[in-house]
Amino acid sequence: MELKIHKAEDNVTSSWSGGTTAQISIYPESSAYEKRDFIWRISSADVEAEESVFTQLPNFDRILMVLEGEVVLSHEAERVSRLSQYQQDRFEGASHTKSFGKIRDFNVMYRKKTDAYLETVDLANQISKLEVENHLENKADFESRFFFCIGEFSIIVVNGLEYFLKTGDTLVMTRTMQEEIDIGTMGSGKILHGIIQFDQEETEAISSIPREKASLDDLKMAAYLCFTNFRGSQYIFKGKKNTWYDKELQKSIGKIENLLLPFFIGLIGLVLVATWTKEVMGESAMLSAIFIWLVFDIFLLNPLMYFMVLPKPIRAHIKNIEDLSEFERRVYEEEKSSNKRAEKILKKYKITGRNKYFD
Repeated sequence: MELKIHKAEDNVTSSWSGGTTAQISIYPESSAYEKRDFIWRISSADVEAEESVFTQLPNFDRILMVLEGEVVLSHEAERVSRLSQYQQDRFEGASHTKSFGKIRDFNVMYRKKTDAYLETVDLANQISKLEVENHLENKADFESRFFFCIGEFSIIVVNGLEYFLKTGDTLVMTRTMQEEIDIGTMGSGKILHGIIQFDQEETEAISSIPREKASLDDLKMAAYLCFTNFRGSQYIFKGKKNTWYDKELQKSIGKIENLLLPFFIGLIGLVLVATWTKEVMGESAMLSAIFIWLVFDIFLLNPLMYFMVLPKPIRAHIKNIEDLSEFERRVYEEEKSSNKRAEKILKKYKITGRNKYFD
């Protein structure tokens, strides 16, 4: 889990036609608002003009919450919302949005196909566990949470560790959905609590690789993956211990495995070849025909099946473990520590109600 406190005085402030905006955090940190290559961005703006036009962001959705003042938002003259303090509006970044009123606000921008949630939390003088009821489905690969201090001070307790925030400070943490967290809050006034959930494909660290036309090298790699993709292969092919397949390649291989395509095609072909040979050439020729079919199926059909399904260039989706980025290495370690077969078994017993034993 990555955790960072963004001090109010370190926020990057920029000017626009309607006022100023302080960028609090952006993910990934290497991205830039101007390039529109971020997954999410949180900021706070001072709107000083009575009427202003929002910048269109076609690939993003937005949440705006009023911190001070009142505002009327007009979205393409089709929908209007009036917001007072701590009220929020969710809208598409591509819409033609105008605002009427001078306010200070809090903004969450997040890429399409991700989801976000924003709320205010009242603080007390003793630690209370954060309980959240939201619309998020918790099916994404990753989650970013942030706590923006709008009161005098706040203390956020994450897995037993305390983090102190003063007015304007923000605590941001990003984790995989498998990592468990326990959060408590205390302080004076309120905090803003937000959640953004996104998938691995959306991250810059594991960026989508442009598709290319198939090549002879792709056919070679498809054959290699076909013949080495079995349990325990890393003990026979030593090089596999030092390689990692990105998620796109894993999903493509998973499609073939989950549907048992090689098995069913081989079995159906075997039955058809045996039946045809027996009827046309007699039983004496069946053994030779079955042998020819098996060689054809194993050494030609199966590699061609992988070749058709796997993303090209195949080699670009296979990386040496030593060359993984920090983010990719974290995903690799998470995959290595999980046991998908065991998880399926446990899920089965959980559903049937037979897992009565708890350590």
